[in-house]
Amino acid sequence: MIKKITNFFDKNTREDFFIRLFSAWSIMGIINYFKNPVHVEKIESVISTDLFTSVLYFLIAYILITAASLALKKFDTDGWIFAVSTLSYLTIVSTFSANQYYCLALIFAAMLSVVYCVKRFTAKKNVIEPGKRFTAAMSVTVAVIATFIIGLIGVSRYLCFSTPNFDFGIFSQMFYYMKTQFVPLTTCERQKLLSHFAVHLSPVYYLLLPVYFIFPSPITLQVSQAVILGSALIPLFLIARHYKLSNKCTILLMVAASFYPAMAGGTMYDIHENAFLLPLILWTLYFAEKNKNIPMYIFVALTFSVKEDAAIYIAFIALYFILSGRKKLHGTVMLLSSIGYFSFAVAFLKKFGEGAMTGRFDNFITDESLGLVDVIITIFKNPAYFVSQCMSAEKLLFVLFMFLPLGFSPLLSKKWSQFILIGPLVLINLMSDYQYQHSIYFQYVYGTMAVLFYLAVINIAQAPQNIKKYISPMAAVFSVIMFAFSVSPKFNYVERLEVNKQDYVRIREALDTIEDDASVLSTTFYIPYLSQRDEIYEIEYAMEETDYIVIDTRFDSAHEQRLKIDMSKYKLVVCEENLVEIYAKIK
Repeated sequence: MIKKITNFFDKNTREDFFIRLFSAWSIMGIINYFKNPVHVEKIESVISTDLFTSVLYFLIAYILITAASLALKKFDTDGWIFAVSTLSYLTIVSTFSANQYYCLALIFAAMLSVVYCVKRFTAKKNVIEPGKRFTAAMSVTVAVIATFIIGLIGVSRYLCFSTPNFDFGIFSQMFYYMKTQFVPLTTCERQKLLSHFAVHLSPVYYLLLPVYFIFPSPITLQVSQAVILGSALIPLFLIARHYKLSNKCTILLMVAASFYPAMAGGTMYDIHENAFLLPLILWTLYFAEKNKNIPMYIFVALTFSVKEDAAIYIAFIALYFILSGRKKLHGTVMLLSSIGYFSFAVAFLKKFGEGAMTGRFDNFITDESLGLVDVIITIFKNPAYFVSQCMSAEKLLFVLFMFLPLGFSPLLSKKWSQFILIGPLVLINLMSDYQYQHSIYFQYVYGTMAVLFYLAVINIAQAPQNIKKYISPMAAVFSVIMFAFSVSPKFNYVERLEVNKQDYVRIREALDTIEDDASVLSTTFYIPYLSQRDEIYEIEYAMEETDYIVIDTRFDSAHEQRLKIDMSKYKLVVCEENLVEIYAKIK
């Protein structure tokens, strides 16, 4: 008897006893989470949870874990149950929260769990290295899941009339004009007939036109963006192969990239040309690594075609190749071409368009006549001011949400030349005081994301084994938890689509009464649906005399919109209460 008690307190037995307690606790927490309608962050969730039932769940879970451990001693059942239950609980409770600091606290707990699990599994040598086929299959699977989720949320946003004119209505009408006239015209972007290329130089959109010809619908644009982003995982997988990452590391990296929170988060304001940056830059880097210069330059040119500032990413990549000594000649050609194209694009927009959007760097510009050159002068004159503008509480959280899902791997390098590739994060996302450029929920993350993914592969491949074994698991776990935190609230669009199904049918039927060749003045959320026409304007910014006026009466602002209408010229022809009102011009 005494011997049995003594054996209980040996190191292994004691360790297994405590991790079973943690596992049982996590399982109890998961059950209570799904049983309790109140979110775990609220004290009401404690009040509404029965103690006796919780104890019962805890004891049953502990007994079942112990039984499984005794029956399956070969497989380190205790370790695997601990890993799955604990990390599942942390992921589940991160959903539907708006508190970023709460998410970071969960990440800290996840880090401790990952460190313990990696140490335990490494010591017991019970993790089998997967084969190449399994690695490829898993990589494809997680990429498809991520693509499906992004597409589902995007399409649901459109179908429940939650996509605003800025910017989805603009692109929906632009593709209508591209299909009918082969030119990227809009009337709802600047409330006059204008080429979108007068605002942003983005010929890359023509790559989607063949698909849009076959499926001419705004839905096509949402699905296309999801596929474009998902396709970026192909060159990332090939770069991982080039750097000879182990199959295990490759799978974990692909999980981290697929569920990288900014990947889906950047689509929350619908399709944007920036989404092309992620695959195009990664393909550029892949062909550069393989010394395939012709396809590399093709993808450099395609990257330029995304937007006038896309050349900035290629410029930083070129500087990296030059200063690292890896591709001095081609790096120089890329750098000069980047400077040349950027100069051309800015000059083109100034002469033929609305001008480059330098206002997003107004916090660095003291002399407007100098434009972007003054940004460089300001940084040179006062580097302390530059640092102050690059960091705030909001920007610090953004940085954490960009680096944590990759296990901070982009920063884990001894080669200073690699830190040049952090440049786009600083220049595009941190320097500007335009709040959307340092948010994972807007499109400005995709170029930065591409170089961070690339750095992650390089640094994981080159990391010492005692560090490497932790990076990939942490990246995968952190990414999934942060994805659950940042993207799960967006599933309310999917839920709303089902709950309010009949309302959306009534709205569509009402909007369908407007003739295709009629001009329309509309509130923002109905513009994408009505965008397949020559003339449509947003009531917030224009008061054109149009054939029809459409008011979204789901919101309190409807009354203010009505006041903008000269009712003597229009009559109410369709009214779906608390949904939509349509006014026709009196002839």
